[in-house]
Amino acid sequence: ALEALKAELAALPAIRLQLDPLTDGEIATLAENLLLARPSPALLRELDRAGGNPFLATELISSYQREGLIRTGGDQADPAELEPGVLPASLASMIRHRLSFLSDETIYALEVASVLGSTFSAADLAAVLDRPLLAVLDHLHGAAEAGIISGDGRLVSFRHNLIRESLYMGMPLAVRHSLHLAAANALLEAGLPAVEVADHVLRGAAPGDLEAVEWLRTAARQAGSRAPAIAADLLGRARALITKPGPLRDATLSELAMHLVVCGRLAEAERICRSVLDHDHDPAVEGSLRLCLVQVCVGRGRIGDALPEIEAAIRSPHLTPLERARLRAWSATCRVVLWDLPGAADDCAAALEASRALGDDLGLTIARADQAAIVSLRGGLREGLAAGEAALAAARHSSSPEARRLQLTLMHALMLMDVDALDEAQNALRQGRHARERRGARWNLPSYHFVSAIGQYFSGNWDEAIAQFESAMDFAQEVVVYQGQLVGHSLRSMIALHRGDSAVAEREIASAEAEAYGIGPQWRPDWMLWAKGLKSESEGRVAEAMRTLAIAWRMCREAGVTAEYPVIGPDLVRLALASGEGGLAEEVTAALEALASQTDVASVRGAALRCRGLVRSDPALLLEAVQAYRSTPRRWELALACEDAAVALAGTRSAVPAGGGQVGDVGTARRARALADEALDTYRSLDANRELARAQARLRAAGLRTGTRGERQRPRSGWASLTAAEHEVASLVAEGLGNPEIAARLFISRRTVQSHVSHILEKLDLTSRVELAVSATRRHAKRAPAGHDGAQSAVARSQGTDG
Repeated sequence: ALEALKAELAALPAIRLQLDPLTDGEIATLAENLLLARPSPALLRELDRAGGNPFLATELISSYQREGLIRTGGDQADPAELEPGVLPASLASMIRHRLSFLSDETIYALEVASVLGSTFSAADLAAVLDRPLLAVLDHLHGAAEAGIISGDGRLVSFRHNLIRESLYMGMPLAVRHSLHLAAANALLEAGLPAVEVADHVLRGAAPGDLEAVEWLRTAARQAGSRAPAIAADLLGRARALITKPGPLRDATLSELAMHLVVCGRLAEAERICRSVLDHDHDPAVEGSLRLCLVQVCVGRGRIGDALPEIEAAIRSPHLTPLERARLRAWSATCRVVLWDLPGAADDCAAALEASRALGDDLGLTIARADQAAIVSLRGGLREGLAAGEAALAAARHSSSPEARRLQLTLMHALMLMDVDALDEAQNALRQGRHARERRGARWNLPSYHFVSAIGQYFSGNWDEAIAQFESAMDFAQEVVVYQGQLVGHSLRSMIALHRGDSAVAEREIASAEAEAYGIGPQWRPDWMLWAKGLKSESEGRVAEAMRTLAIAWRMCREAGVTAEYPVIGPDLVRLALASGEGGLAEEVTAALEALASQTDVASVRGAALRCRGLVRSDPALLLEAVQAYRSTPRRWELALACEDAAVALAGTRSAVPAGGGQVGDVGTARRARALADEALDTYRSLDANRELARAQARLRAAGLRTGTRGERQRPRSGWASLTAAEHEVASLVAEGLGNPEIAARLFISRRTVQSHVSHILEKLDLTSRVELAVSATRRHAKRAPAGHDGAQSAVARSQGTDG
C-alpha cells in the first residue's frame, strides 16, 4: 500500500523530502527525553549503531529498557555490559519482522551481505552467492527501494548497522561460520589477496582447522613487508587454531617470532624462540629461531649475549648453508659494535664468500655494511661512507624483501656525521624514521633518536639534543630496547655538566654505568668514560679526569678504532697537559695528525691542529684550527678552539696569523678579544654556564678583557627562553594543531613534539595546551598590526587537539 501511494504521489507535482539522519546532539536529546536521564557516553556509543535513524534509536532504547539493560543512577543512564555485536533479542526480532515484506531470496542475499560487512561490493556478493550479477542486482534494488541499503555505484552499504547486525546475529552460529568460509573461498577465487580474505577464514575456522592455519600463514606473508603488526596478529590467531605440537606449529611460531621482532615486541619474540628451542621441535626451524634470537639480542643491546647464540647456532647440524652464512654476517655486525675489528673482518670475508655462492642478497648486504663500518672505524671516513652508501643502495634495490627491510640508515647517518655532513645526517634519520613508523617497524626507533641527539650535540643544538634523548628514552621504555642508551645517557650528562647542572649529570652517568654493567658491552663505550672524566674535572679532580680519559683512549687505540680519536682526543690532550703528562699529550696529538693526513675531513684536521697548538702553545696553529672548524657546522668545537686561540694570542706580544706575516700588540689583542667574544657568545647561546665561567676566568688570567657583543645568554623562563624549535611548536599549538599534525608539519616524531611542548609549558609556567594557545595568540596580537585578530579561533581550535 505504501509503495502504491508513493507511485501515485510521484505522478503528481509533489515535493519529495529526504530526511537527513539525526545529529549526535539530537540523538542525545531524544534519549534524554525517553529515559528522563542524561545518557552516558557509553550509551551514546551504543546509540551510534542506529545511524541517526530516530525509529531505530527509539526501539533500541525501548529494547534495553524491556530487558533491563539500562541502569539509571543519579541523573545518568548507563547500558549494562553487553557482549560486542549482540543485540537485545526483542530489537533483533522487531527488525527482522519489519523486513518480512521482502522476498525470501532478497532476505537471504542480505544475510550473506551481512557476512561481508557493513560495506560490500555487488560483485563480491554475487561471487559468494554463486549467482549472476544481474540477479543479485535485482535483489539489491529492492532492498535499496526499502531504504535498507544505499550505494555509490561500486560499493553498497547498509544504511543502519543495526539492520546488518540483526541479519547477521539472526543466523545460527554454524551457518555464519559456513558462510564465512564460503566467502573466503569465493573471494580468493575472484582474485582478492589472502590478507583481505583472512578475516573470513578466522570467523569461519574452529580449533584444529589446519587449512585455515595455512590460509592465515599465506595472508601473513603477504602482509609482512607492508604491515608487520597485521602479520603478527594473523600468525598469533593461526597459532591459537593449532591444537597439537608438530612441524606446522613450530613453523608458525618461528614466523610469528620474526614478525614480532620487526614490530618491536622483542620480549615476546624471545619467549617464543626459547619456548620452542627448549623442547622437542622440528629441526627445520632451528636456523630461523636462532637468527631471530640473535636479532633480539642485538636489538635489546645485549651484544655480548648475541655472539654465544651465534656460535651455538653454527655448531647445530640442522642449519642450512644459507642460515649459516647469515649468522656469520650477523656475527660480523656484533663484533663491529664490540670493536672486535679483526674478528669482524674475518666474519665478513666468510659471510661474503658464502652469500655470493648462495646468491643471498640479505647476507651480502649485511656483510657489505659491516665492511663499510670497519673501514670507517679504522679511520677511512670518506671511504667507509662511500662503501656504506653502496650497501644502502644495494639494499634498496635488492630483489630480496628481507634485504630491502634492512635499516642501514643509522650507520649511514653516523658516517655522514663523521665527515661533518650533520644536516644531511639529520635528514637521512628523519626519512628513515618515518619509513619505519609507516611500516610499524618500531623496535629500533629509539636508536634513531639517540643518533639524532649526537648530531644535534655536535651542531650546538643542545635543547634539540635533549628533546631527541627524551624521545629515545620514551620509545625505549615502550619497546624495551636498550640499544644506544649508554651513549644517550653519556651525552645528556655532558650537556648537564657544561651547563653546570651537577645533579642531572650525576644521575645520567649513574644510568650509563647501570647500562654498561647490567646489559653488557655497549656501542661506543668510550663515551661513558668521556662523561665520567669531564665530571671529575668539573669537581676539581683533574688528574683523575685525565686517567679516566686515558683509559678510553687506550680502549680505542687497542681496538684500532681511530675514528673516535677526534671525539676524545682534544679533551685528553688538554687534561694531560694540565696534569704534566706531556708524553701522553704528544702520543694523542701524533695519532690525530696521522688520522688527519689520511682523511680529508675538516673537523679531524681541526682537532689535530688544536691538539698540536696546545702542545706547543702555538697561536698560529690554534688559529688554523679555528679556520678548520669554521668550515664545519660544529659550533661547540669551534667555540672551544676560539677560546684556546684567544688565550694563546693574549699570552704573546705577536703572532703569526693563518695568512702569514706579523701583527703588532694592538692587532693581536683585538683579534684575541674577537675570538674570546665569539667563544663566550656561543657558550651563552648554549646555556653552557660552567664553560662560560671557566672561560671568563681563564681569559682574565691571560690578561684579556672581553666585550659584550653579539648573542647574550638566553633567559631561563618566559618567551625569550624558548629555542627556535620551541617557538615553532608553540605557534603551531596556537593554530590548533595536535601533536600528529605538528610532527607531520615539522617532519619530526610525535614524541619529540611532546617533549618540546612539555619544555614550553615548564618555561612559560603554564599547565595546558589551551593556556599555551591563549598566551601565544595574545603575544602575537600585541605584535600584529591593528585589526588583525586570530586569537579566538586559534584557541578554539586548540581545545579540540590531542595531548
